[in-house]
Amino acid sequence: MVALLLALQLRTITIDQRLAADAQLRVGDTVVVSGSPSATGGVAAAGDSVIVAGIIGRRADPSEIARSDYRVHLHLDQLQHLIGYGDRVDRFAIGTRGASAADSAVRAINDAAFGFRAYRSRDIAVETSETFAVVSRFHRAIGVITIVASSVFL
Repeated sequence: MVALLLALQLRTITIDQRLAADAQLRVGDTVVVSGSPSATGGVAAAGDSVIVAGIIGRRADPSEIARSDYRVHLHLDQLQHLIGYGDRVDRFAIGTRGASAADSAVRAINDAAFGFRAYRSRDIAVETSETFAVVSRFHRAIGVITIVASSVFL
């Protein structure tokens, strides 16, 4: 009964498959998360006890699979508490279903927020990624060459 009451008070996290395998963790295990290691041999400093609620796999994206870091998903307020960042965020992502939901979310956040702007990830990728711009131009050039070559052969 005491364990059940304790479990009801603990927050949950999800961890990636690699961390689960390396640390031999399973769903339901209780772990301590901390914002920094202690000075004594890397043992975790005082932190928050949490329950592993899920184990997630990496996406089939080469940049995701090749990374050797561990991934832990926390609740935003947990993360703020652990790193001592207070009531601030640098950036956050919100998943929506459909383009109209994304547009509505961006409008609602921009209407309610003060001091920052919300953007769709696609818009940021277009504006900030030189690689995306180069690939986009390359695809456009290949398209034009294909149309011209097809016209000649016809």
